[in-house]
Amino acid sequence: MVTSRLLEAFLACPVKCHLLSNGEVPFGTEYSAWAAAREESYRRESFRKLISQETGPDIASTEPALWKHESWQFAVGKTVRTESWEAEIALIQRITQAGAPSRFVPIRFAAKNRLTASEKTMAAFEALSIAKALGTKIGAGKIVHGEKHATFSVNVAALSRALHRKVSLVASLLSATSPPDTVLNRHCPECGFYDRCRKTAVDKDDLSLFSSLTDKERTRYRGKGIFTVSQLAYTFRPRRRSKRLAAKPERYVSQQE
Repeated sequence: MVTSRLLEAFLACPVKCHLLSNGEVPFGTEYSAWAAAREESYRRESFRKLISQETGPDIASTEPALWKHESWQFAVGKTVRTESWEAEIALIQRITQAGAPSRFVPIRFAAKNRLTASEKTMAAFEALSIAKALGTKIGAGKIVHGEKHATFSVNVAALSRALHRKVSLVASLLSATSPPDTVLNRHCPECGFYDRCRKTAVDKDDLSLFSSLTDKERTRYRGKGIFTVSQLAYTFRPRRRSKRLAAKPERYVSQQE
């Protein structure tokens, strides 16, 4: 079962996804606690802006198949399950149209002003989960984000192929007999597994300890048989000086008398 939590973790780091799937509990950091509190505060504020006191959130059935026959407008905190997908959706909006079946639009909330590719992928995952559960065409997904609570509409159909590929990678990871290689990345400082993964990387002397190295550069070095920082250090060669500077002393080196 590929869940929202595992997919979101995989998009940040496959190792994090593997550890969570095995029931590992991450140690909270000050940053992660602050980020979680910020997102929760932003979500509640967005709820108040979207859902008026007159309408309020409605009680929707736990079984999505019954939603077509109900009349609610907003449903909060719903879990949608299909054969192999499970999406935890913060808010679902039911849009009615005269002479047409109702549309169900999942809404995500992100406090950041600039959306990431992961946020869009997760919005597509939620919309596709609803489509699979209801047996309907692929709908739309929305993301409310930023200080101005701007609404971004996600083109789910355009992301469908890439999303299915990522879900397949998660499924393969969950069924694998060996864990993925530990590779440090930009997500590490805000991850509860950071200390554990960094210790593993230091013990292995892994190239990912160089935060400036990209995935492409690490792959290129590994293709040359360079897997550790020590091995990379042996490839260093001082720059050859120009012949016209041969008579001048090296910078920071005193001349012998």
